[in-house]
Amino acid sequence: MKLTERQEKILELIKEKSPISGDEIAEKLGVTKSALRTDFSILTGLNLVSSKTKKGYSYKNKCALNIVKTVMSPQNSIDVKTSVYNAIIHLFNYDLGTLLVVDKDNLVGIISRKDLLKSALNAKNIEKIPVSMIMTRMPNLIYCYEDDTIAEATKKLIEHEIDSIPVLKRDKAKFCVVGRFTKTNVTKLYYKEIIDN
Repeated sequence: MKLTERQEKILELIKEKSPISGDEIAEKLGVTKSALRTDFSILTGLNLVSSKTKKGYSYKNKCALNIVKTVMSPQNSIDVKTSVYNAIIHLFNYDLGTLLVVDKDNLVGIISRKDLLKSALNAKNIEKIPVSMIMTRMPNLIYCYEDDTIAEATKKLIEHEIDSIPVLKRDKAKFCVVGRFTKTNVTKLYYKEIIDN
């Protein structure tokens, strides 16, 4: 559900001044508190804010509209021409479980630690073998879009028993990578929810 302009303003006020009373929000927006009842009801119904008697409204540390782009990790990718050896170095330097492989910012494949280990054990001259020889290629990849819900992305992690998935920008012509959605992102959200409640 898309928030109205006024609901977005209310959410921003609550984020900035949490906890804040309904009267304070109404005063800042130049309307009556009763005019905001529906807006407050929608924001609490979407689980974006909580309301406590005598404390007011508080931001629930959940992403606006509960979408992937607000919680994803930065994208960390390698070029399709990178050697297996350099991919291994990159993976360990950044402490990653998987590597996204791109060709001019377009997602073309994924390599796991297991793929790299098999290559290192079975092949000679891994300095000369490109990652394109060992990666899992499109369209066999699991991914999500930056505007997908966190629940949808989490379901993919669980169903496919994987640690992370690439996050793409919606573009019919390209698979442009903008981030990674990982089990760590989910764990942090769960931890925040426990702390907040």
